[in-house]
Amino acid sequence: MSWRSNNVSASVKIRHADPQLVSLLDGTASASLRADAIEGNLAPRPSAEESAEAARKAAVTEIREAGNPFAADSQNLTSQMRLEALDPMLAATLRKAAEPRENQWSEAVARADQARSKQAAIESHQHGARLAAAQYPRHAAARRRQG
Repeated sequence: MSWRSNNVSASVKIRHADPQLVSLLDGTASASLRADAIEGNLAPRPSAEESAEAARKAAVTEIREAGNPFAADSQNLTSQMRLEALDPMLAATLRKAAEPRENQWSEAVARADQARSKQAAIESHQHGARLAAAQYPRHAAARRRQG
C-alpha cells in the first residue's frame, strides 16, 4: 500500500496546496517545470491565506468599481451582501454615504418653490407693464421719452 492510499486526506491537502510539488514527485511534471526545479527557479507559491486575502481584495475592488451598491441610482442587493461579508467597515461607510441627508428633499422642494415664485413675480411685472402700455399708450410713450 502506498502512502497516498493510507493518508487520503493529507494527500488531498498536499495536492491542493502544492500541485507542482505533487507533479514533480509522481513524475507527471512538464519538462519546463522539471528544468526549473533542477535549476532552483521554482516560483514561490502564496499560502492559502495569502491567496484568500488577494481574492477578497479583488472582489471588494470589483464591487467598489461598479459604484456604491447602497446608492439609490446603483443599488445592488447581491453586491451589498457580498460587501457586508468581505469588508463590513467599507459596507457601513458606503451605506452611510448613500443615506439621504436630513432635509435633503425639503431643501430641494424649497429651492424649486423659490424659483417658481421668482419666475411668477417676473411674469406678473411684465404682464402689468404690457397692460399699462396698452391702456395708456400716450403715458407709456412719454415715460419712454423721459427715461
